[in-house]
Amino acid sequence: MTNVTRRTALTAAGAVSLGVVGITSIVSTAFGASSGDAFLETARAGACTLTPEVTEGPYYLPLEIVRKNITEGRPGLPLTLRVKVIDYATCKVIQGAVLDIWHCSALGVYSGYDATTPPGGPGGGGPSGGPGLGPGPGMPPSGFPGGPPGGPSGGPEGGAGGHATPTNSETFLRGVQMTDHTGRAEFTTIFPGWYQGRTVHLHAKVHVGSYLTGGTAKSGHVSHTGQFFFPERLTSRVATLKPYRTNTTERTTNDIDMQFNAGGSAGLLKVVQQHKDFSKGLIASVTVAVDPEATPATI
Repeated sequence: MTNVTRRTALTAAGAVSLGVVGITSIVSTAFGASSGDAFLETARAGACTLTPEVTEGPYYLPLEIVRKNITEGRPGLPLTLRVKVIDYATCKVIQGAVLDIWHCSALGVYSGYDATTPPGGPGGGGPSGGPGLGPGPGMPPSGFPGGPPGGPSGGPEGGAGGHATPTNSETFLRGVQMTDHTGRAEFTTIFPGWYQGRTVHLHAKVHVGSYLTGGTAKSGHVSHTGQFFFPERLTSRVATLKPYRTNTTERTTNDIDMQFNAGGSAGLLKVVQQHKDFSKGLIASVTVAVDPEATPATI
């Protein structure tokens, strides 16, 4: 109980200050950059900033499938995602943490959810009974928390109590990896697309005390739930590529995204090109500082 209380207080502070880990270590030199020197100095002092919690959202599925490549053939700009997990109190890496990643396709659709079915099922009802937004063919689920008025709550993207019931058994763009001795986990995926009311993002959970067996992660507890974001100039460039440019949904930008501005900017990714040819893919990296002993409430 003490750890959770301390984490809650520090998370609130981190959401205001955005923290050293949240800003200086992850803004790309290629896409709006600064160096990681401030983070290194802070780490030497043993005072890393706790990465703020960000809502789980309505589309989390506890599949915990162990795999590095999560694309399942979905089209999009290749993306290598590298995440380093550290203990905020000591700045030391955490080996053996399980990183859980999920995100939407290039056209804004999450696996497990039909493109034309709002959360809550046909008829447009969301998980709390609000009216849907009436998506067109091929568009992402509507009526989701976080969208404009017309979603189930008209408020932030849902977490606990705002979970959408799955409508299919698809698993693309979801998976888990365990951090190595350097505290890092890596995924092969694609640059996410966007859907109504949200900026481009990836979701993440850090499980501590878990173990891998039979191709899935077992046991443990969730010490962090968050989201990762991309520099806006980079997203604008990706939006000109296939298949992203066929997404007719108006794109929400970081500066007006509720989750980005409520502490999620601490998850801004550092991004570099893998090759001279931009379309060949990107490498995105971020450091997440957690309290391994805490189990914060899902938001």
